[in-house]
Amino acid sequence: MQSREYYRIGFEQSASVGILNASVDGSDDDVRLRPVVTRTRGRFTNLSAGGFAILIPQPVPRQVLLRVTLQFDGFEPFDVEARIVSVLSLPGGQYLVRASYVGISEDVRDRITRFIFRRQQPLLHHADAASGE
Repeated sequence: MQSREYYRIGFEQSASVGILNASVDGSDDDVRLRPVVTRTRGRFTNLSAGGFAILIPQPVPRQVLLRVTLQFDGFEPFDVEARIVSVLSLPGGQYLVRASYVGISEDVRDRITRFIFRRQQPLLHHADAASGE
C-alpha cells in the first residue's frame, strides 16, 4: 500500500531534460512560455500523476524548473514542467532528481493517470491470481 497522494510506478525511459529559470516571485503562471536555458539527458526511474524521478548526469540547483517530454504508447508525446523536490547525489556521477509537476492541466494529468492505470492492471490481475481470487 502506498501512502503518497498519487500512485507511483517504475518507469524506464530516456528523456531530454530542459532546465528553465524559476520566477523570482515563485509564480508558475507563465511556466509554459519560459525558454529552456540549457539541456541535459536523463532517464526516468518512476512516474506518478503528481511528479516523477529522473536520473541525470549533472547536479541541478533546486531553484530551477525542469521541462521533460513524456511519451506513452497510444499518445502523442507531450511536455510537462516540474519543480525540483530533491536532488540526491549517487555513485558514478549520477543525480536522482525528484520533481512535482507545475502548471499541469487536468487533461495532461488524466493522460498520465490513464497510462499508470494501464501499466498497473497486469500487476493487479497477477496479484489476484496469486491470492486465488
